[in-house]
Amino acid sequence: MFDCTRYVPILRWKRAERDALRFLTEDVRASLTPLIEVTPKSFAARDDGSTPTVSEALSKVAHELLSHWGWRPAFIDLMHLSDDLRTEDDRPALVYLSSEARRRGAPVIPVTDLGRSRVFQEAVKLVSAGGSPRVCIRLFQRDLARPTLETDVGALLTNLGVERAQTDLVVDAQFIGDTIPDWNRALRKVPTLEEWRTITLAAGAFPVDLAKFSVGIHPVRRADWLGWVQLIRTQGALERQSMFSDYTIQHGLYREPPERANVSASIRYTSQESWIVMRGKALRTDNGPGNKQYHAEAKVLCGRQEFSGKSFSYGDAYIHERSVLRAPTGSAETLLRAGFNHHMTLVVRQLANLFGT
Repeated sequence: MFDCTRYVPILRWKRAERDALRFLTEDVRASLTPLIEVTPKSFAARDDGSTPTVSEALSKVAHELLSHWGWRPAFIDLMHLSDDLRTEDDRPALVYLSSEARRRGAPVIPVTDLGRSRVFQEAVKLVSAGGSPRVCIRLFQRDLARPTLETDVGALLTNLGVERAQTDLVVDAQFIGDTIPDWNRALRKVPTLEEWRTITLAAGAFPVDLAKFSVGIHPVRRADWLGWVQLIRTQGALERQSMFSDYTIQHGLYREPPERANVSASIRYTSQESWIVMRGKALRTDNGPGNKQYHAEAKVLCGRQEFSGKSFSYGDAYIHERSVLRAPTGSAETLLRAGFNHHMTLVVRQLANLFGT
């Protein structure tokens, strides 16, 4: 069932995000549908130095979808890949990935937007025609400013061969910083609001990185969540309800960090209205504390009122384990995994509390 109690986290398909999904409890998994952005990292060289073919890389993504997410639907967006990407036997990447995922029992809903090429839109049409006739259209802020928005959306639906009732619409503000978005204004620009299968409002307020933070503890306001809650509380009962979507504990605009970046030992932890950013020193520093910093950070975090308790989620249990001095320290990746897992669990619980479910 898709209603305003369902959560749509936007995740880049990397190991920390994948594992965070895998460790969600069943009740949380049943209450969310991820929007997964496949990145060029999926095509990177293997540990042995060999480079996978396009079909090998996409088959691996399809296998991971089943093993880490399972049989429930997921939105799949290839926006960070070339529209012209094809397998060795000349099949469009989206068609091949969708076919491989469906064959394994992992249904996917293709995502497109008004800026994609004709070639890519044809691939979306093939996917929707080959399975359930359902697609997702993502409208960005630049799209809402189009004077021809209604005509452009109508033409895209016609080209895809789907109706609005078969289409999930995501209105995506991407990065909003500390600004509360005016969702009422944005929704007024969406053509025929009442006809779409679902409406999802997405935004991200997490900073691009932690470079601006000094070593210590810093709160960051969750303007994405607060803006959506403000909309829900001011809407009338008869108005079209929307689902909440965010970029979890990542920035709303995708970019790859520099290779072998000397990241800090940091924890990103979501509380009711803010993130708690615990920033440590760079991990690779001569005679520095390195990964041992995670012990101290976890211990401090577990003593704060924002900590949800070790039984709240896999991520919380993992952080609590790190607070024990003789436990393994963890790493930048595993602490990110814990942060993703805790964030998704918390949002699902917040939605349930908000609507009394």
